[in-house]
Amino acid sequence: INLYEINPTQYPEKKFVYIDIASIENGTGKISIENIILGKNAPSRARRLVSKGNTIISTVRPNLKAFAYADREFVDTVFSTGFAILMPKDTNVLLPKLLYIFFMNLDSLMQQIMEKMPKGQYPSINKSDIESLVIPLPPYTIQESIVNECEIIDREYDTSRMSIETYRQKIAEIFERLEVVLNNR
Repeated sequence: INLYEINPTQYPEKKFVYIDIASIENGTGKISIENIILGKNAPSRARRLVSKGNTIISTVRPNLKAFAYADREFVDTVFSTGFAILMPKDTNVLLPKLLYIFFMNLDSLMQQIMEKMPKGQYPSINKSDIESLVIPLPPYTIQESIVNECEIIDREYDTSRMSIETYRQKIAEIFERLEVVLNNR
């Protein structure tokens, strides 16, 4: 979690793409890269670096699912500290994209997140909350099947007018068919 950081103000004339929570569309994982800043104008929260294969999780109002998957390298890009940047400790045990798929689609995981959020005006989670989350760990071949089938549905969603509800139902059907469930921890 949050392995790499940078302070853009140390590069005052360098241009960066700044990704804040508003730059990720809730529930779709789409990232807007339109916010260009100079290092000297970077907000204090502009610190996180993202690499290909990372899962990007909004720690502020995570129930809105401003989550994304880094399917490419982000050069000269800095993300807000309002995100937790996740990578499996061992990619031979857990596929990186499966982590993202779980955060976006597993109701049991979102329920754990909701239980950790304070009930006040600033609903958020922190690094230790994320570290304590319990996720299923299917056999590697099942993980590959989940990722492959979800990518097919992602392409269908991107090229059609499929509703987000239909999209989520198709993902849920994959989990059910491949017996990926989390039974009350």
